[in-house]
Amino acid sequence: MSRLFSSPAVSNQARHHHSSLLLSTSKQELHRQPIATPPPATLTPPADPSLEKPLSNPTGDLYTPEVQLKLKVGVPVMLLRNVDHSSGLCNGTRLVITRLDNHILEGKVILGSNAGFKVFILKMT
Repeated sequence: MSRLFSSPAVSNQARHHHSSLLLSTSKQELHRQPIATPPPATLTPPADPSLEKPLSNPTGDLYTPEVQLKLKVGVPVMLLRNVDHSSGLCNGTRLVITRLDNHILEGKVILGSNAGFKVFILKMT
């Protein structure tokens, strides 16, 4: 679970790949075709895992700024991760926060087939 939210933001291999594409492509070609990222299988992780820096952004999305979530009781929220698919806690599920404790959130599902159910989510730090 600890490695779930940690990965390098952009590897040097990906940067090198994009740089070489830009340098080898004419201006007209750039407008006609998008620059693709190499498949994940061609990217190699750093040799030393201790060199990896964990992202504080829970979504792991490179284009989303780092955030610090401040929740309040009664505020509607939307899950950005699949927490428990069998309980209907998947990406996009909307909840209203009903209780905040030190390590657990209690919420009520407000949309979908599980609307009205109370759910408990462990806080992820």
